Amino acid sequence: MEEILTKIKSSIDKNTYPKNLRIFEFTKIINPDSLFVGDKVIIDDFCLLYAKPEMPIRIGSWVHLASFTSITGGPVSIGDFCSFASGIRIIAGSEHYENGALCNPPIPEKYRNINRDGCKFENFTFTGANCCIFPGVTIGEGVVIGSGSVVRTSLEPWGVYVMKNGKMVRVKNRNREKTYETARKVMNEFKEIRLLNKHLLS
Repeated sequence: MEEILTKIKSSIDKNTYPKNLRIFEFTKIINPDSLFVGDKVIIDDFCLLYAKPEMPIRIGSWVHLASFTSITGGPVSIGDFCSFASGIRIIAGSEHYENGALCNPPIPEKYRNINRDGCKFENFTFTGANCCIFPGVTIGEGVVIGSGSVVRTSLEPWGVYVMKNGKMVRVKNRNREKTYETARKVMNEFKEIRLLNKHLLS
C-alpha cells in the first residue's frame, strides 16, 4: 500500500500529495497514477477503484468511501464533503446490445457499443448503502440518496431521494444553509485542510 500511496497525487494540486489520506490494506486500486485525491479522505477495506488515463477518478476533500464500494468503467468526479455508504456501485461506463453489439470486454471495441459518459457527484452528497449509479448521471449538490436506489438519471440539488416503483422520487429537501454553516465550522477548526472547490464556502 505504501508504494501505491506514493503514486496518488492531490486533486487540488498535482504537484503535491493528499494530506491525511487513509487507505485500508485490502483496498484495490488499479492505475493509481490516474487517481487524484483531496485532503482528509478515507477509503475502507474491500473498495475497488479502477482508473485509467482516459478515465481518471478525481475525489475532493472530506470524503469517505465505505467498504465494498466500487468505481469502475469511466471518468468519475467527486466533490468535497461527500459520503458513500457500503456496497455502492458507481458504474461510470457500460455497454448496450443495440444493433447487434456484443457486450464483453474480450471482444474488440469496434464490435461493442460502449458508453463511458462517467458520473459526477457534486459537493455534500450522501449516497446510501447498496446504491447503483449509472453512466451519464450527475448527483447535484447536497443530494441524499436512499439505500438500494438505482439511479439512471441526474438528480437536482439539495433533495432527499428514494426509489419508488422503479423511479427516483424527491421526498423532501435538505437544509442548504445549515449544511454550509456546519462545513464552515469544520474548515475553521481544520485550517490546514484544503478544498478541491476553493471558493465553496466563500
